[in-house]
Amino acid sequence: MKVTQEIAEAEIPTKPAAPDRTKSEEPAEDVIDYKTLRTTPMRREPRFGAAVTEDIAPGTVISVLQINGDWFKIKTRMTGSIGYVRKEYVTLVSEH
Repeated sequence: MKVTQEIAEAEIPTKPAAPDRTKSEEPAEDVIDYKTLRTTPMRREPRFGAAVTEDIAPGTVISVLQINGDWFKIKTRMTGSIGYVRKEYVTLVSEH
């Protein structure tokens, strides 16, 4: 009986760990590219009091995932980090 119990326990499928989505969020197909105008603080949440997760260098191209008022939810191309920046710190990348 003990052998049967061990086999039954061994056959129980285990759930894989949930993936880390902090850097893996895929941009939508209609992502718009912007670039930073100056050193830009990327924040954890769309508010000035939120923690800064990194400073983005001037001229860095970023992908805007979502627009929330004056805040853009972005993904950096270099590191794949996701966070929020203010719209006045970026400009649209021209298509030319």
